[in-house]
Amino acid sequence: MKGILFGGCSFTWGQGLYYYSNLNRVPILENDYSYYPELIKESHLRFKDTIRYPRLVANHFNTFEVCRDNDGPLLGNGGSEDDTFDFLDSIFESKRFFYDDFDYIIIQLSHVYRNKFNYVYNGEDQYVIMNSYDKKFQKQTLTFNDYFIENHIDFDSIKKEHLFQQYTRLRNKMLYYEERGVKTKIISWQDDLLDLIFSDEFTNDRFIKMNYNNMMVNTIEDLMRLDNNKMRIECDTYFNKKILDNHPSKYCHKIIADSIIKNIQ
Repeated sequence: MKGILFGGCSFTWGQGLYYYSNLNRVPILENDYSYYPELIKESHLRFKDTIRYPRLVANHFNTFEVCRDNDGPLLGNGGSEDDTFDFLDSIFESKRFFYDDFDYIIIQLSHVYRNKFNYVYNGEDQYVIMNSYDKKFQKQTLTFNDYFIENHIDFDSIKKEHLFQQYTRLRNKMLYYEERGVKTKIISWQDDLLDLIFSDEFTNDRFIKMNYNNMMVNTIEDLMRLDNNKMRIECDTYFNKKILDNHPSKYCHKIIADSIIKNIQ
């Protein structure tokens, strides 16, 4: 098999997997999703790469994986599909890689409201990120509020339009890569886009469900609900102390990898 490209958020990057090493200077977290890049050493990065699901899948097929962090030190942890597709576009446009270097692109869907909601206001293209709280977002929100009020739009309509925007881009991007000879697959952290994905034969056929003890579930979040003591780092009984990290455990990464492998096979 040729290479496999992986796009995703911190779940794909492997946040927290360095806790399974015997390395020193592993960072101390203050809450379940915090991350301190200045505390992460090269040894931590190298170790977590060996047990995250992209490496497990690539190893099974005796090939190589490319993830967003390959674009620079500590890049790729967190993010959205906005970041995933920017990454995929950039590596081909820069000619660091070519389409025929890869057999598959695996897209891990993150939190859908991390992505931009695009709209037109006063004849100009605008966007807002509804899951953001920085100063730039506050300025965006003022314009968005005006648009929201002047057009008498309710939040349910905005939500529906946002989901449709995200799904349409996902499908179009997958078609674009497949037209260039790279097969595409989807896995998902949450279930926001599933109704749209399952209602379309093209995306439904490319969606990977998770297989855990012969039970099929749709999302990584579903996996975590099935076995909270094994699937989250914070609750993993492997550790003899409390670790404040709510990301997928080493075991969860293996379940994800096995599900992808079986689907490809």
